[in-house]
Amino acid sequence: MAPVRFIHTSDIHIGARYSTLPRGVADRRRNDLRETFAAIVDLATNGSPEVDLLLISGDLFETAFPASGDVFFVREKLQIAAKAGVRTFLIPGNHDEYRPGSFWDGVSLPVEHVFHDYTFEAHTVPELNLTVWGAAMNPVHTGERMLGAFPSEAVVGRSILLFHGNWLGYGPDDAPRYSPFEASDIKRLPVNYVALGHHHGFKQVVMESGRKALYPGSPEATTFGRAELGDRFVVRGEISEDGAVHVEKVKINKATHLAESIECTHETTESLRRRVGNSSGQENLLKLTLTGHASLELVAAAETLEEEMTCEFAHLEVRSEIADIDDEMDDNVYFRSFREDLLRRMRDAAPEEQPALRKALEIGTIAFVSGRQRGVSRG
Repeated sequence: MAPVRFIHTSDIHIGARYSTLPRGVADRRRNDLRETFAAIVDLATNGSPEVDLLLISGDLFETAFPASGDVFFVREKLQIAAKAGVRTFLIPGNHDEYRPGSFWDGVSLPVEHVFHDYTFEAHTVPELNLTVWGAAMNPVHTGERMLGAFPSEAVVGRSILLFHGNWLGYGPDDAPRYSPFEASDIKRLPVNYVALGHHHGFKQVVMESGRKALYPGSPEATTFGRAELGDRFVVRGEISEDGAVHVEKVKINKATHLAESIECTHETTESLRRRVGNSSGQENLLKLTLTGHASLELVAAAETLEEEMTCEFAHLEVRSEIADIDDEMDDNVYFRSFREDLLRRMRDAAPEEQPALRKALEIGTIAFVSGRQRGVSRG
């Protein structure tokens, strides 16, 4: 009997708003979500060796009422999978939750099965000697520990479970809601592979020969949260005739979210630019936080770092928490007017004018602060 081969993904969040990003960047990221979903389908249909199943463990969409354009796109890609003989199984998550009257009631997708009951149900694939189980999270009883109700006695042959829930050993996001469970709950299940969804970082929950449970994480980051930084993955796996499970993670993301905090007390302007440049890349989105007590020159440079280096990133956001001049000079209307005018002119200036304007801001800042400090010392 041939092994059952699968691609496992979750938490794609097609239609995500990216509300913290500028509009143009947010639009590109929403398009990235679509392109990455298309890449996942392509991996399932054109990869080697051939894949039998595409498993989607919840939050395919950002909402239970997705835009019609997003639905059309997903249907088109899943139709490609179906024509290639790949069976798709999916469950709703906590974002695209199943409720009576929601998207799931009114739209038919070209998939093998959608598990939208709040109790576990089975779908058998006799030619693969396989049973796929699944259940939708109950949005009214999100704290329910659903895995305790799994009908273990009904499992026969090779088996997979799709489950969207919160592993209480995950770490920072382990509040007891969204169908919580512990690793011991998984180990009691007589299934070969548990295709988990909900957490956005790749995590191995159970890794035994005949039983594995993994979160693939979101294939594209939707925030700058710790779990969404760096490379993103899907899981490629197989279940052998004797039930042994083999898995590998496959990098899939189009763009990469990064977050860095730099303590600036001992940084120079050039060393700061160099450190930021180490994270640069046309597909990188960097959220940078500057902290510490910086020199006056570096404080001035920090004002323009975003404008100066943004072309080296898909997106660069600089947040300054350094002990800068704002508190000291907040009551100086001349300085505030000077700085606001320079920053406005820099936003509108041609590229060749930028270096001179940056230098003017730097020199002016130092002059204002030095003058204030001399006045204080004379007093």
